[in-house]
Amino acid sequence: MPGNGAFGCNEPRDESPLKVSAKIRYVFRRPRFPIVCVVADELISAGSPASFQRQIERFELESDAVLDVLDATGEGWAFHAELMVISPLALKKRWRKLEIIRLYNESQNARRIGGTYPETVLSGRSLARIISDVAALAALAKPNMRLQPTAVRVARARRRAP
Repeated sequence: MPGNGAFGCNEPRDESPLKVSAKIRYVFRRPRFPIVCVVADELISAGSPASFQRQIERFELESDAVLDVLDATGEGWAFHAELMVISPLALKKRWRKLEIIRLYNESQNARRIGGTYPETVLSGRSLARIISDVAALAALAKPNMRLQPTAVRVARARRRAP
């Protein structure tokens, strides 16, 4: 008979990859969007709960995975894959500007684009601005997606043409 312990607590855990498919829930309150989630050396950027749900479903996560999440105010959150919960109870509660920039610069997203976010802009930009910039850059360089030229570049190129 499986599970002699109460509530299955003494049963061995299955460490197989977990395919995320349940609806994500929030403990206590929701983070302020956009959020940036760290999955290994990849960054996921989401502007809404539905967007985060769609993007996290692409990954096969370990059942006991706890991912760092950063919201628009610089507050640290934790995503618990097994419970499908985002909680404000995280080990890293406040993120600094330099930490956020280095997180992006060391990610696969930055390598795909081939550029880094300059560390010299710390004093000139607010924390919220840096977070929104990093979220936009992470969204631009999604895995398995071809980079598209932005409309601004196309419009400028048309203006220069005689």
